[in-house]
Amino acid sequence: MSDPRDDIEAIFNKIQKWKQTFGDLDMQEKAVTRALKNTKTKIQIHNVKTLLAKLNELKSDIGFTDEDILLIIYTSLDHDYFTNLLILAGEFLKWFNLNFEGESREEIDFKDNKCEIWNSTIIQAKDIVAEHAKMKAKQEDILTQYWWEHLRYSNFGN
Repeated sequence: MSDPRDDIEAIFNKIQKWKQTFGDLDMQEKAVTRALKNTKTKIQIHNVKTLLAKLNELKSDIGFTDEDILLIIYTSLDHDYFTNLLILAGEFLKWFNLNFEGESREEIDFKDNKCEIWNSTIIQAKDIVAEHAKMKAKQEDILTQYWWEHLRYSNFGN
């Protein structure tokens, strides 16, 4: 398994290269806004399903792999509503709105933050899958805020 920092940097570099094809920073900003708003299917990004559809629209233009798309999606989740797979728009937009040239503090912080989110998401997903497998009845409880908060904080302090 590769280091998530390498994967994050590779994805970010693909996005930067794509953005640079539009010209200066102002033109890049406008092009990104257009690309994220204009859709063939009028997608409003708010959950994993809609974000997956949007990123698949951009996949060939940017050169994303399926793994790239999943990493972007799962580092953009709202962990307060993790089991509902809601997206934090601000976390998603950071992939496209930040402009870095070289190894600035901002770029290092972005990569570190995304790596921490990715690792946290993996751990939480494993916990959810394990607990869901133990459930005998009322599996829809997994979607409740109470269930999620109980699971999320049950190991707190260990």
